[in-house]
Amino acid sequence: MRPESLIILDDVDDLQQLEALADESNWFGPGSRIIVITEDQELLEQHDIDITYHVDFPTDEEASKIFCRYAFRRSLAPYGFESLSKEYRALWQPSFGPPCHGFTFTRKERSWLGKCIA
Repeated sequence: MRPESLIILDDVDDLQQLEALADESNWFGPGSRIIVITEDQELLEQHDIDITYHVDFPTDEEASKIFCRYAFRRSLAPYGFESLSKEYRALWQPSFGPPCHGFTFTRKERSWLGKCIA
């Protein structure tokens, strides 16, 4: 008997990727779960995946809190960083991944903006 597994496939953009990694449900034990993260709804339909969950982009307020938690390890930007954090958030896209994880909170104002966006 195959063991129960949790498989997470992130940024799937090609049907061949999906088929190579999780083509048959019998490859995995009973109770296994496969999570496919993609922006291509059609890809899921081509693979007969009918249970989906759509995740919306965060609101500006939610994005601000997410950014500040990663960049400054707190919910709000410190004094003097408010306008820079707004500038950064305007350029950052969620698909880029976490915003400068653990990098910016020790940097001086402008020095971190260019390094994180680059």
